[in-house]
Amino acid sequence: MGDKIVVAHGDYFGATLTKAVELMGSGNNTAIVSGPPHPVLGSYGYRVGFFVSNAAGATLRGFKVVGSPSPVVVGVLVVSSDKTTVEKLLFDTPYEAINIFASSHCRITHNTVTNQLGATRSAINLLSGVSWGWRGPVTDNVVAFNTVENGEGGGLSLVSYKLSSFLVTGNTVEHNKVNNPDGKGMVLAGDPLKLFDNSIAFNDFRGTGLEISVSSNDLLTVNTFDRNLGFLPPNQPNRGQDGKH
Repeated sequence: MGDKIVVAHGDYFGATLTKAVELMGSGNNTAIVSGPPHPVLGSYGYRVGFFVSNAAGATLRGFKVVGSPSPVVVGVLVVSSDKTTVEKLLFDTPYEAINIFASSHCRITHNTVTNQLGATRSAINLLSGVSWGWRGPVTDNVVAFNTVENGEGGGLSLVSYKLSSFLVTGNTVEHNKVNNPDGKGMVLAGDPLKLFDNSIAFNDFRGTGLEISVSSNDLLTVNTFDRNLGFLPPNQPNRGQDGKH
């Protein structure tokens, strides 16, 4: 078992986690207003609220992360840290709220993201890799009971890195609510041979400009869409307004 640290009300600099520590804030009055430099883009002044690196079993719970005007581009960045828990965080104007790279068996639940600023990215991303070398399988993660409101980009995404053989499979995305009038609800991008058998169910995409966005129509058949609320009947795959994707 790792250490448990309870953080009182106040404004704080974020942290880099390299072991299975549990950080517990005191709710929205425990605010992260800056943080460690982004591990790759720090030279541009970009920062991360919490950077979780090779820290399997780490837990973050009960914080508010403020992205702007401070240059916090990613609220929580998880790299190669299986069984990470991110729960009950409020992200206010981040570029991206939560990025999970090359990690499995994580739980991302009961978080709220408002006014996400990254028009080309989603608020909560599960990614098998990136050109910076963060590559690995993304399996059996749970993204549930999160709310994304008024984001410029997408709400939730599953991404299989095109130059990597690692799989994005067995992930559960359910009971989330995305209300992005000018953005997207659920984004799936990658090779259907690598991104398959994921369950997208019981989500509410009503009020979102494009409910389901896929890089290939095959992604609609190799993954399961069940009883999501949106423009099309909820027992069918949501494919965006007027059947577009």
